[in-house]
Amino acid sequence: MAGPVGSVEWNNATFSVELLSSTNNLYTFELTANFTGFVDGQAGDPGVDQEGHFAYLVGINFKPSNGNLTGISGTPTTNATGAFTYGIDSNLNSNSTDCSSAGPGNDFFCGLLINTSDWQNNPTSGNPIYTWTVTLQIDNVTDEAGLVSGTGLRALFTDGAENYQTSLASLTTGDPGTSVPEPSSFSLLGFGLAALGSSIIRQRKSPVRSADPT
Repeated sequence: MAGPVGSVEWNNATFSVELLSSTNNLYTFELTANFTGFVDGQAGDPGVDQEGHFAYLVGINFKPSNGNLTGISGTPTTNATGAFTYGIDSNLNSNSTDCSSAGPGNDFFCGLLINTSDWQNNPTSGNPIYTWTVTLQIDNVTDEAGLVSGTGLRALFTDGAENYQTSLASLTTGDPGTSVPEPSSFSLLGFGLAALGSSIIRQRKSPVRSADPT
């Protein structure tokens, strides 16, 4: 039987997080980035958050909606390729270089490709579906089913160009079983746009980083 699912649509892609199982304070989730029908649009395309800056997925992030995230049990598994680093209490941003902790209480799970040599491994074109399965230690959960409702999700992308311009999608799931958030108005945010429900896109140019073997 499927567990509770929270999901959100963005540019015709669907991001979802499902609670697969729980034992005491250990909760196993499947995070899915489904790019079937994804639109990395061009200027003027209706309903598209930007253009050309989402060619490759390089990082994912989510925040369970209640309880205190205190650790990762085991090593997350994924069908995405490349050397991922994982951590907690780290919230991706467009200048993220790793998943190091930002301090207790942030309660974000983070996965990121830290080597730029891996940044073109996971394209968003061609209808790919990327999944991560992770078991998290979460204390003081008050609503197990609600862990995936109103959940913060983030995805970090790059255009793959020489300058590795990155863009961040910041999303929030609807109620379990729903997929489309209520739309909100567009507003400029410096280098980005806010659009399509809780979606926020930020893009900044960052210097090319050499491969980091750690």
